[in-house]
Amino acid sequence: MLAALIPLSDPRLASLQRRSFKTDLLAALQRAANGRFESLFCRAAWLNPIDFEKLARASQMRVVHRELGDIEELHSFLKFLGAKDATHEDIRTGLGIVAPSLVGAAEIIAHIASRYATKQIEAHAVDKTWQLWPVDGVPESLSNARKTNRFLNADFLDLVAEKTGGVGQLKRLLSDLIGSSAASAMLPAEHPLQRFS
Repeated sequence: MLAALIPLSDPRLASLQRRSFKTDLLAALQRAANGRFESLFCRAAWLNPIDFEKLARASQMRVVHRELGDIEELHSFLKFLGAKDATHEDIRTGLGIVAPSLVGAAEIIAHIASRYATKQIEAHAVDKTWQLWPVDGVPESLSNARKTNRFLNADFLDLVAEKTGGVGQLKRLLSDLIGSSAASAMLPAEHPLQRFS
């Protein structure tokens, strides 16, 4: 039933159209929303729905339920009404409380490493206590993962490399967080995608 109420095209484009019932209705809906959706967050496209929901719950964020994610154009309609896309800063509190899955950790680190590589964030934006660094399949804080003297999980590295085009961005981020020798000790020298970084 909700899907029938959502416009098929981006409602923000209606403001560029000639006045009609559609444009008046959308303008009235936006006025009626009047800040009700400003504290609502939509799932970040770079993070899977299950981990996002877990981290958002731990961060005490008001989010769009995962079950509604399949409704076409809901995301753009909610943004039209004032909702925002979640960022890694928004889930920061949750990252300090719960550990995401291996896939979620890889998605978060890939996102942060990509933003770090393009100078959108600083290395200190990564909290070393976040359990995002899997060693032997167990997510650890960066300090604990470093103390194990073992390589990061190969599946984790593969997932990060797949999302960032190699492990170069991850290596640069780790080097700035813990030093280049410690970063090299955590990354296997023979990783198949390392030659492309």
